Amino acid sequence: MSNTQSNDSLRELNAKLLAEIGELRKKFAEIKVKNDELKDKNTEIPELRRKFVEIEIERTELKAKIAELLKQGVEENKRRDAENAELKIRIEELEKNKADSSAENVRRDVEITGIKAEIVKLRDNNEENKELIFLQSDNISKKMVSGNGQNNNTIDLNTNTMNSNTSEAPFGNIQVSDSVVDQLNNEVGQAVTSGNDQSHVISKTEVSVEQDDDIIPKESLDENQIVEQGLIHELCSSVSPEDNVSSTEIIGSCVSLENLISDSV
Repeated sequence: MSNTQSNDSLRELNAKLLAEIGELRKKFAEIKVKNDELKDKNTEIPELRRKFVEIEIERTELKAKIAELLKQGVEENKRRDAENAELKIRIEELEKNKADSSAENVRRDVEITGIKAEIVKLRDNNEENKELIFLQSDNISKKMVSGNGQNNNTIDLNTNTMNSNTSEAPFGNIQVSDSVVDQLNNEVGQAVTSGNDQSHVISKTEVSVEQDDDIIPKESLDENQIVEQGLIHELCSSVSPEDNVSSTEIIGSCVSLENLISDSV
């Protein structure tokens, strides 16, 4: 009976051991599967390590590029700051030059205005001088004509006609061209104002002579008469032969005019 109990206990123990052995085999199979998976993964580790190294190299290169870009950015900022400072200085100089140019333009405008005023003044003075010369030459002609009234009907010497801009100037029965009349008028004016400065053709003394027609120095009158005789001679010699005037009339008019001047001395 005791042997029967020990056999039963052994059978139970053997069954338990068989169950445990089966369980262990099952776990061993699972571990083997996992081990195979790990082996497959271990073959991927070198590739992953190589990729990691490449990534690290790229990361290092990127860091170097970033540092270079930052350095270039700093240098570019410095260069731009220097250019901005230089441009600012140039702008200030241009503004200063603009202000100076504006002041210079204002000064030139003032000078130009003054010059224009002087030109107008000189032009007015020139017109006044021409009028005074005309009046003075007219007075001298009247003095000469009044000295010998008997020849007034023969010769009509009018200095107003000399200064006109007509195509011809009547001189008795002789037609004289404008150029001859202008030459005569200019030489008369020069003779009247001889001895005076050319830049002051009409002085205060000449104005007083115009106001007092009765007082004329004899020496000045003689000199003017001599000049008038020379001018009359030139006038007679310059008369064109094409004019419709006979030589007898020309000679008679010239002789009468010369006698008129000689008698008034």
